[in-house]
Amino acid sequence: MNRWIISFIIGSIVSAAALAISFKNIPIQDILHSMFDFDYRWGLVSIALAYSSIVIRALRWQLIIQAVYNVSFRDVYNPVILSYFINCILPGRVGELVRPILLTKEKKIPFSFGIATLAADRFFDVTILLGLYIIVMHYLIIDPTISITFANITLTTDTLHSIGHKMFILMIILICMIIGFSIKLTRQMIIFLITFCFNCLLMIIPSRYESFMRAIILDPFLKIMYSFAEGLELIKHPRMTIMCFALTALTWFTSWLSFYTIAKGFNGIDLSCFQTLTLLIIVCFIVALPSVPGYWGIWEAGGMFAMALFGFTGESAAGFTLINHTIQLIPPFIAGFIAMTITGTTLFKLNVYDTSGMCHDKNNK
Repeated sequence: MNRWIISFIIGSIVSAAALAISFKNIPIQDILHSMFDFDYRWGLVSIALAYSSIVIRALRWQLIIQAVYNVSFRDVYNPVILSYFINCILPGRVGELVRPILLTKEKKIPFSFGIATLAADRFFDVTILLGLYIIVMHYLIIDPTISITFANITLTTDTLHSIGHKMFILMIILICMIIGFSIKLTRQMIIFLITFCFNCLLMIIPSRYESFMRAIILDPFLKIMYSFAEGLELIKHPRMTIMCFALTALTWFTSWLSFYTIAKGFNGIDLSCFQTLTLLIIVCFIVALPSVPGYWGIWEAGGMFAMALFGFTGESAAGFTLINHTIQLIPPFIAGFIAMTITGTTLFKLNVYDTSGMCHDKNNK
């Protein structure tokens, strides 16, 4: 049996087990009954919009990488779609590492460079998401006593505000990291500090080991750090940075439209544009919490919490949230399966390649 088939079976079993655990003791029959009120023609529109959002994210990542390396859309599309696919079937968001791993394997681009581009990629998302969160929270009136429990997951307004606070801290960390590695002066200060600490370490080590220690510790570390700094090169190009923010805004716009079309197709669920945006923001905040593959359970809890803010509760709210979640997972699951089949990528091949000794391929620049 081919390895990619084994990988798919293993991932599917893990995802199915997570789904069964998440929906234990949930009145699934009542929820499924409410799903008959959905016009699935709107679902097809939502699937197309959700897929478009992923494509736009791939374009943004391509732009970030192209600040240093010439890569085609195909070079970035497969890693992006496969990262979403792996997140659907494996826990811990391990799919995020698929992007730099495949970039290293296929284009011989340093792994640390790929990690840095993910940090830049996340910076754009977090910035827009926090901006939308501030706008929504300014106009939204929330009952501080509201609490929703789904699949043993309890969410309150305190949970939402706590995640918002952590998102803000994450954005500050990303900004500091980008500034620290992008500006030549601060980067030199970091290198000086690292080198100074290493030299202090050498003072207590016999001199005959100095060359060996430099070769296996300091030199590889500095090489990784330079590659990481290159991954943030985009920030030095205002035009490309503005384009990335524009693509990020377009990504969130298509995601909102995907949610909105589902609301249009569900009888008995009448959500306004603002309410649908609120639903999107809250779900995205809640799935930031540790969860099972595909975010089963935690997504439904976040969706039902948002729906309760607007007076929608019970099986209809749960059915709407489950349909929404399923539709959002269809594009990465199908497209990821196709990409895995075409590229021959398997879970067995997704290991971290030797990146410390990865030299820059000048032909790729």
